[in-house]
Amino acid sequence: MSAPARWFAARSLIARLDVPTYWRELSYRERVLHWVEHGIGGFCLFGGSPEEVARVVAEVHGAASVPVVMAADLEYGVPMRFTGGTA
Repeated sequence: MSAPARWFAARSLIARLDVPTYWRELSYRERVLHWVEHGIGGFCLFGGSPEEVARVVAEVHGAASVPVVMAADLEYGVPMRFTGGTA
């Protein structure tokens, strides 16, 4: 697969990002940032406080050379996935 094709394939991937694990385990954080460096399309965020989530989003966007999509499954409100907030 050519370099542009690999880049487009990576941009089509969305991975789960566990916020508490990102801050707790250096190897997990390094893996996430490796994916960002190689052009992953985005992440679906799970867990953590709103402050931790904001820090992760800022760090990931800061490491990315192109925009990275950040998403969360919140059909029942913020407390469904993150600590705090209202349903």
